[in-house]
Amino acid sequence: MALKLSSFIPIIKELVYHISINDYTSIERKGQNGDILIEDLAEVIHLYPYMIIPLPDEAFDLAESYFIEKKKSLDVYIPFWTKEEGRSDLMLALSCYINDGVKEVIIFDVFVP
Repeated sequence: MALKLSSFIPIIKELVYHISINDYTSIERKGQNGDILIEDLAEVIHLYPYMIIPLPDEAFDLAESYFIEKKKSLDVYIPFWTKEEGRSDLMLALSCYINDGVKEVIIFDVFVP
């Protein structure tokens, strides 16, 4: 069963929106920080010198996604967007999957390649 990135776009957009307004409580409440401590996620974002903004639709044209058979997940690598740069070199790595019929998105890394 292959998962499609398009079905996770609204969840990813909402997740990045919460990052853009420094609402890490919502991310943690939904468990979207996965194994990453929410404080560590917030620190990485705050140390980045530019202001994260919500993702434009074009960000998804640049996303790379890979179906991981063993995990039954779609791993997605997508650039953040910032107010100053537009497309950023800061990347968001996510695992997208369906758990008991519910779509879920979990962050597994934030990095500059």
